[in-house]
Parts: sequence; structure tokens; C-alpha cells
Amino acid sequence: MRQYFYTILILSLLFVAKYSKAQTNFFWQYTAQNGLISSDVTCINQDTKGYLWIGTSTGISRFNGASFNNYNTFDNLFSNNVKSITTGNNGTIWILHTNGGVSKYENNKFYPLGFEYDTISQILNNTNGDIFFIGKKEVLSYKNNESTTIKSFNESDELIQSSTIFNNNLLISTTKKTYLINKASGEKEYDYISTKIFPINNKLLFIDKKNYWTLLDSSLNELDQQKINIDWNHITTNNNNINISSKTGIYAISITNNKLNYSLLLSKKNGLVDDNIKCSFYDDEGTLWMGTEENGILGLASDHFPIHKLSEEYGKLNMHVKIEHDNYLVYQHAILKNQNKTIYKNSKKDITAFYETTKGEKWIGTKNGLYITFPGTSVEYSFKELKGVSIKYIRQTINNQIVIVTDKTVYLYNQKNNRISDLFLSKNKRKFNIYSVVRVKNKIFLLGEGNIAILDGSNISYFFNWNDEKTNNLTFSSITMSDNGFWIGTQGKGIISYINANTYKMYSLNKSFPFKYINSIHKHKNALWVATQIGIAKIDIDSSTFNLYNQRHFKSINFNPQPAFCPDFNIKFYFISRDGLVEVNTKRYNDKKNPNLQISSFLVSGRDRNVDSSINLQYGKYPIEITFNALSISNKTYYQYKLSNYQSNWSNPTTQNSVEYSDLKPGDYTFTVKVVDPVDLNQKFSEKSLSFKIAIPFWKTTQFYIIVGAGTLLLLFALYITRIIRLRIQKRKLQAQVDRKTFQLSVQKKHLEQFSYSLSHDLKNPINNIKGLVEILEDERSDEIIEMLAQSTNVLETKLLSTLESIKKSQANIREITTVHFETVFERVNKSLLMLIRENNAEIKRHFHIKHIQYEESLIESIIYNLVSNAIKYRHPNRKPQVTVYTEQINEFVRISVEDNGLGLDVEKEREKIFSIFKRVHTNAEGTGIGLYMIKQMVEINGGSIDLISTPGEGTTFHVYLKNLSSK
Repeated sequence: MRQYFYTILILSLLFVAKYSKAQTNFFWQYTAQNGLISSDVTCINQDTKGYLWIGTSTGISRFNGASFNNYNTFDNLFSNNVKSITTGNNGTIWILHTNGGVSKYENNKFYPLGFEYDTISQILNNTNGDIFFIGKKEVLSYKNNESTTIKSFNESDELIQSSTIFNNNLLISTTKKTYLINKASGEKEYDYISTKIFPINNKLLFIDKKNYWTLLDSSLNELDQQKINIDWNHITTNNNNINISSKTGIYAISITNNKLNYSLLLSKKNGLVDDNIKCSFYDDEGTLWMGTEENGILGLASDHFPIHKLSEEYGKLNMHVKIEHDNYLVYQHAILKNQNKTIYKNSKKDITAFYETTKGEKWIGTKNGLYITFPGTSVEYSFKELKGVSIKYIRQTINNQIVIVTDKTVYLYNQKNNRISDLFLSKNKRKFNIYSVVRVKNKIFLLGEGNIAILDGSNISYFFNWNDEKTNNLTFSSITMSDNGFWIGTQGKGIISYINANTYKMYSLNKSFPFKYINSIHKHKNALWVATQIGIAKIDIDSSTFNLYNQRHFKSINFNPQPAFCPDFNIKFYFISRDGLVEVNTKRYNDKKNPNLQISSFLVSGRDRNVDSSINLQYGKYPIEITFNALSISNKTYYQYKLSNYQSNWSNPTTQNSVEYSDLKPGDYTFTVKVVDPVDLNQKFSEKSLSFKIAIPFWKTTQFYIIVGAGTLLLLFALYITRIIRLRIQKRKLQAQVDRKTFQLSVQKKHLEQFSYSLSHDLKNPINNIKGLVEILEDERSDEIIEMLAQSTNVLETKLLSTLESIKKSQANIREITTVHFETVFERVNKSLLMLIRENNAEIKRHFHIKHIQYEESLIESIIYNLVSNAIKYRHPNRKPQVTVYTEQINEFVRISVEDNGLGLDVEKEREKIFSIFKRVHTNAEGTGIGLYMIKQMVEINGGSIDLISTPGEGTTFHVYLKNLSSK
């Protein structure tokens, strides 16, 4: 049992010994849970605008210090697996993928690039803006979206292993040699073979396959070589910092007297959450960012302050006392001399003040009274007069009296007569609540509610006027000397610069001065170091600008600073926190980075204008939005801006990176924006300006009046031309109406002509029939003849009535379109031609393949009547007349054909006579020469046509083409 106890004890001691001295660093950590596209990080870089770019195995992230924008192949990346990221001088981001593909990012878009050459393994750029793509056997120069080969290796066993830019030249190492390519001087060869090359200031670091690290000078002469046994993944350089990312943490390489030295810088022992670091990168603010395989990115806070925590058994650290050259730390239950020697310890007492006299007496103030320990004894003397009183401050004066300050009054102890007197009991002394006590030179300042008292020996004097409204409600907390007065800290009203009762300035009235609660204040050279309620501020007295070191720098402590003390401001100062004593190395924090400020866009009604060219705007009430950006990865960035000719004063500091103006008057404007560091609201860093012009309204220019005058004349001329055109159009309309009416009259005239011809022509046969019948009836009386005479009379009557009705409708421009049945019409025609058929013993046949048509029935009857009667009249003398009437569909036409075996005719020879009025081809039979003319006119008026086929002596066939007519 005992051996287990000793084993555990020894292990515990070893553990404490191993980790108690390890410095704990503060790291930012971002993983996929914080918005990173993947926790498997492969590379890190920063663009010219300050954005941090993180390459991963599943895409790429852009970090602005607060949030991530993530991109992958859906955003046009060549591949999701990113190998390295390079920033070009013009701001273009070059992304190399593990499969050798390349993507570039410019103008807020990704562009995948393909190459016909071998796989790309590295991308480099120099200060001239040249971009180089390094392959296995090819080196390409890429410019203006075109690539050219500048170096190739033809031997099969010579492959490119590594390359870098050195003194703006291209340095390439292959499996055989190293080549230095200079555009001006040509090419040089060296016998070094390297798997990796890194430029370090004006030197080169070569690493071969066996992990030998060779340091070369600018002429490639060897300075040092040694083997470093580190299983490393990546190397990054930043000025003199050379960091090795390995599987066991971050190592630092240093060069001393041209010799390489290395040591473990960061690991799990001092705060890393993951020892396996795949890549690392220093951003513009000096923050070291590290990429891991499973834990995302880690950022080491560049402004981290170390903290010295002492043993917790002493309780809270209350104050620091400096006596001669010794420093005393007053804890709740103990007093330490020079931070490590315990000179007093009492767990039952709550220690609040301490002083050691020249005789070695230790005066110990507590919350319940005052005690004295004498040298060489363990006797502890207490003052009955101070029993139950909380002691705030103890000090020995020049005349060896002891000043004892409580929270209500000041006591003076006279060692000669061993008496204590209350200095505020005099009639001329004012009592007040004492907040703190500060010793400046040989004077003791009592700071409290509404008053500051100066204790010089046993004399007390006061600051300010008791009735001054500005100071009546103030609680003073700290004071330090200025060149001609004092700087005074308050609780709630900031800092007061005091010269005399009538000359003082309260800095808290300045809106850009954010410190209200001042715990302590110290002047060193031309700066004030102030412990405030929100951090430690270094204030430049001349410019009133300040640097604030706050929670961002003190992540590992409970930040609530109490009065600070400063043994040596040139090297370090200390302040007290709830967790212990904080040591600040002042040299580390005097240099401030200058953020890269850009005016990124100028939007007019939402449309972007080129900020790199002159901007001239027409007058209008459109909104103008100006966007600017000065990125800080680890801080918020504050801006101030103003617009000349619109606002004379700078805006209040803001983190918003855009401003909108509307309804600007005509004139010349200059927009100016400056960066205020997030920890220094008044200090000016980068400043950018953009000028633009808004033209006067066009309607106020001479050109406008000229254009209006010319426009008026043009308008009058246009009205005149329009009037003329309108009259011409009306004239055309009237002419068209006249032409249409004339055409209608012409058609009506033709109809009347047709009807008259039809009347004279078609009535001829019925009349002849009647005449013939009457002659026959004179010779012999017969019932058959009487019946035939009656039929002819009826036909004549019907024809007369039909003709008169047609004439009436034609005059009224009315067409009676009906469904005409060819069989019915044929029967009527047959009855009308009864006598002509009997006299000539004619044989009439019909074949109606088309039974009916939409047409004027009288016209159909007139066509059939005329063609059949002509076929009989112009019969061949030696043949019995045979006439065939038939109908058929030919395309869109209904064709009526009348075929006979009559005389026939020569169509080519007689074509002009056939359809001409009053002209006849054959004269051997009666006729007027109007029948065929009348048919042709009637058919063509209704969109049809007539044609014939004839052979002399054999017969003729007439074809009449008719369209179905509409009743409209």
C-alpha cells in the first residue's frame, strides 16, 4: 500500500514539474462547426484585401475575421481538393488542386483552367507580376490568359522536384541539378539536388530526400548543413521566423552566425489542441495560423500577454507596495517580498495594506485593524484606537511619522510619544470617503468622493472647489504628475487634465474617448498607461490617440484590472488581476499594423461604377452607396469618413463598411475614409479618397434651351408633315371608296348586261318553241301540242319572273347564293330546249358525280342552257347530235363539262372569236354571238374560269370551273 502511495506521489510531482512551467498560449480555433467548409485543412494564405483563404479537402473558405464564405465545384472550382493557394500581385487568387488542376479567383468569380501540359505541382509569382506554373517536366509562364513554356526537360529521368522565387528570379531543382533562370542574364546551373527550397531573407534553405537541411548564401555558396530529424509537413517563413509544421507540433528554425538551430515552439504542452499540424501561415498582423487534419484552423493570438499566477493558498492579490528597491505583493493572507519570498503569512487575517520601516518593523493593515511585528520576535502589537477599522494605506513620512489611511480618515502616528491623532478632526479639515491612496514623489494623495487631499507631512490641502458642480459628484481614483500639473482618474467620468482650479479638462466629454472608469493611471515619457474598466490603455498625450489592450489580449485571465505598477516602463509593467500578477512586455506592443484600406465599390442606383476611373454623374435623386474595406482577421475594424461639399466633420467611428447618400446637389465631391484601429479609435492609419462629380441638371444648361428651341421647330414641322400625311391618307381612303363603288357599279353593269343578254338569248328558244307549236297547231289540232305549248308558256313565264327578280337583286347588290342541285337545273334546261332537241333528234346524257354546289342558281342554269343549246345547234350534218353533261371535283373547283360530237373548231386559230361578244365561228346556224361571252363574264366575276378542248369535225368539250360561293 505504501509503495503505491509513493508511486502516485512521484508521478504527481513529475507531472507538476513537467507542466507547471509550461507557458499557456491562447488560440483561436475554427472548425466545420464554426462555419469552416471542412475541418481537414491543407493550406492557408491571405489576399491583398486581408481576407484569409483556407484550403481543405472539400473546398475552400474565405475568412473575414467573423464569418466564412465557402466555395466548391458548384461555384466553378476546378476541384474540391485544394493543395495550395497563391496570391498574385494584382490580387488574383491562384488555387492549385491535388489532381494538378488550377483555378483562379478574380472579379469575385472562380475560373477553372485546363492545360495540355503535364500536371501542375506548384504555382509561383514574383514582384513583376509574373505567374509561373511548375509541372513535372515543364515550366510555364502565364500572362494575359495565355501560357508559354519557358523551360522544359526532355530527358526521361529528369523531373522537377521543387522551385521558388529567389531575388525575383526563378529557381528550379530537379532530380539532377538546380537551375537559376534570369530573363536578363540567362540561365545558371548548380549541382544541388533539393526536394524543397525556401528563401529566407537573402539566404536559401535546401532540403533533400534524406532530410539534410543546407543553408546557402545569395550566390548559392554553402554556409551550413545538418540533418534535422523532424517528420515535417510544411514550412512557412515570415521575416526572420521560420516555422516547421510537423506531426508533433510547430518547430521554430533560427539562424545564428549562419548556423541552423531549431526548437519546439508549440505543441499540446503549451496549448495546441492538435500536434499534427499540416500547414501554417503568418497573416499581415503577425498572427500564426495553423491547419490541422481534424481540428480546423488554429490562430495564435499575436498580442498575447503572459500571466504569472502565484500560489492560490495566499488568496486574492490586493496590492503592490514598492519600498526603496524592493517590491512587495500584498495578498489576502500573506505578504511576499520581490514576488517569491514569503515574509508574513496569516490565514485568519484579511490583509489590506503593508509597510516595512527602516528599523525592520512590519506594519500590517487589515479589514479589522492595524498590527505591528517587530524584528527578531513573534510579538504582534495591535492599536486599540484602530480596532474594527479597515486600513487602506500605510506609509512612513520623512520625519519618521507613520501615516495610516482608512476609508474614512487619515491617522498620524508619532513614534516619539506613541500617540495616534486623526488629521481630519481639525476644524479646517474636511472628511470624505477615501477611494484610494497614491504616493507621488514625497506627497500622499487621498482620492475620494468629490475631493482630492494632499498630505504633506501633517499638512492637508485640497483640489477643486467643494461647490463645483462638475466635481461635486465625482469619485477620484488615481493621480499622476504631468509636465505642469496632474492627470487624474475618476470612477465614471474618465480622465481629468488638471493644471489649477480654473484650468482643467475632462476627457470623458470626448465621444471618441471611451474610458469612464479609471482604476489607476501612470505617466511614462509622453504616454499615459491607464488601467480602465475595459482594459489597459496606452494614451499618446500629444495626439490624444490610444492603444487599448483588452480582453482580446488577456484571454487566459479574469480581466478586472486593479491599480497597476511599473518598475521599469522601458521593459515591462505589471497590473493586478483577479487571477494574479500580469506582466506586460511593452516593447512588443509599440508597433501597429497599417490595415490595407480599399474603396471597393461605388454603386449608383444599384449599378457599380469603376472606382479606378473618373466618375461623372448626371443629376438625379438616385442613391449613391460607397463600400470600403480594411480587413483585420483578429479584430474589428473601425472607420471614419466624410464627404466634402456635403459634410465638414468626420463621422463617428463605426464598424459599418458602407455609407449611402441620396439627393446630392450638383457639384464636385471627394469622399474620404480612414481606418481607426479597433484598439485605437483616434489613431489614423490608412486613408483613401474618391472624387466624383454630379453635373448640373440638364434643363438648366444652354444646350437644353437650344435643344428645346430646335425641338419646338421640329415639332411644328412634324405637325405640318403629319397634317399633310393625314390629308393624303384621307385622299387615298376616299379614292379607294370611289374605286370600290365604281367597281361595284361596273359589276352591277356587267350583271345587267348579262341579264339582258340572258333575257334576249334565253327567251329566244321558249319563244321559238311557242312559235313552232302555234304553226303546228294551225295545221293540226292535237292535245299533245297544246300540252307542250302550255309547258313552253310556263317556262317563259318562269324565266321572265326569274330574270326580273335577278335584275332587282342585282340593283340592290344582293346575291342569292343557294345549294344548287345539278339534276334539278338540268331538268329545267331540258324542258326549255324541248323543241330544239325534237327537231334535231338530239340525245342528251348526264353524269353528275358532284350533285350540288353553293352558287346562284340562275347562273348555273344559264351556263348549262347555253352550252347544251350550242352543242345541238352546231351539230355535225352527218351525225345524230349526242351531248353529255357531267360534273366532277378538280382541286378546289367544281367542274361542269359539256361534251358534244358536233362540228368542232380550230381552238388556236379561232380563240379570239370564241368568247368575244357578237362574234361567231360557225355561221351555218342561227345565233347572236353572245352566249359564250356571257358565260365567260359570269364565271370570271365569281372567281372561276372556262376553257375548251376541240377537234375540227369531231366535236368539242367545254370545261367550266366554279368555286363554291359564300352567301356573304
